[in-house]
Amino acid sequence: MNNKPENLEKINSLKSKLESKQPLESEVKNRLDRKFNLEFNYNSNHIEGNTLTYHQTELLLYSDISSGDLRFKDVEEMKAHDLALSQVNLLATRKEEPLTEKFIKELNRILLVRPFIKPSIGPDGIETNITIKPGEYKTKPNGVKMRNGEIRNYISPEETAMRMGDLLNWFKTNRDQLHPIELGALFHHKFLEIHPFDDGNGRVARLIMNYVFYSSGFPPVIIKSSDKENYLVALRKSDSGDDDSIVNYVAKEMMWSLNLCLKASDGKNINEKGDLDKEIEVLRRNKLSSPIIHRTPKIIFETFTQTENEVWTPLTETLKKFDDFFAESSIDIYVDNNLIKEKKFIPGTANWLTNYVGREVPVDRYTIFDIDLEEVDINKVVWIQKLLSLKTSHEKVDIMIKFELEFLDSKYSIRSGELVSKFHDGATNFKFSKDYKYGNSPYHSELDKLSESITSFIIERIKTSN
Repeated sequence: MNNKPENLEKINSLKSKLESKQPLESEVKNRLDRKFNLEFNYNSNHIEGNTLTYHQTELLLYSDISSGDLRFKDVEEMKAHDLALSQVNLLATRKEEPLTEKFIKELNRILLVRPFIKPSIGPDGIETNITIKPGEYKTKPNGVKMRNGEIRNYISPEETAMRMGDLLNWFKTNRDQLHPIELGALFHHKFLEIHPFDDGNGRVARLIMNYVFYSSGFPPVIIKSSDKENYLVALRKSDSGDDDSIVNYVAKEMMWSLNLCLKASDGKNINEKGDLDKEIEVLRRNKLSSPIIHRTPKIIFETFTQTENEVWTPLTETLKKFDDFFAESSIDIYVDNNLIKEKKFIPGTANWLTNYVGREVPVDRYTIFDIDLEEVDINKVVWIQKLLSLKTSHEKVDIMIKFELEFLDSKYSIRSGELVSKFHDGATNFKFSKDYKYGNSPYHSELDKLSESITSFIIERIKTSN
């Protein structure tokens, strides 16, 4: 630190004033807890590209209501983040338990839910695809492309465990030496410099920062998604050695949180919105309750990506359980009847190409299997999982599972079932078939039905084959 952090004396004064009003009435405390929980979950995820609105987040977290218009990934992500936040609050109440790497890994595991594939920038600046394993440190170099075109590389995988150990030792040494605002803000920045995970680093950093504040008797700091640019500027300045920048930014946001607490303690409304915000929210509820979206290159790209990651990939993971029963298994992919021999695609949306705190990196073209969607209008993608030569049968038994994704004008179709003939466009006994409006995702129950229908069919074929 070069200078005394701004607002530190004001923060101490506000905290003392708040402490003088303790204990807060249960109704006031509950309102504050709900407000901070909602604000933190919404903003921290929104920074990373989550599309749920503030109102949708509130309905999801407090009424468990989610409409069919919500993306499955965004709903799952928000619920996971809320669970991770509860774990942070719990650890903060256990003063005798130290902050550990095990706990940090567990936060990442909770946030990311399950393995998935996403694009990454290698140290040479070349985009590649990597498999994200929740709760595990990175095994390959990671970096991001900055807006000026430069590549920002993070600590190497080989150094990550050591650097995380050093960071936890730094935290233990400085916990009683630094003001909580300095400790939390600096830990947040040092963690992002290491970037230990392949995904979820920004969210984990903000969670641990608020663990520091909770355990020190402070309210949380909310990094507003609407103030994302100033947040990024503060981090970039700290990257250059100006630690005061991120500390002062966090201190300013702590002032907002403390003033909100005092406002609530005085019985004032803490949920009041400006007239413009109210009007926009009314329009959103009345006009966007059931939007009609027509196909565009971007819509096709995002629908393919969403289906690939949320539906087809989990299904193939389930089908792998049958590999031992067959001599060979493979996957063929067709785009509009053309066999794709190599999987060259970007399994992620433009919102996934983010830097270490979630800044979007524009995607010049929407591409699937090297097909430029702005130049070629595609209608259907077909995956065929081939399970060949059942080992338990005297007769040759092959099972082929066909999965179709068809892009229509204002909706898309998902179909899956047994391919009766050996040709991808031959007869199919569909076990699952459903249409969805663009922007909508299958429900959990529908995905379970899809997986159950296919696996039940395979199990029955194995049982009845001689």
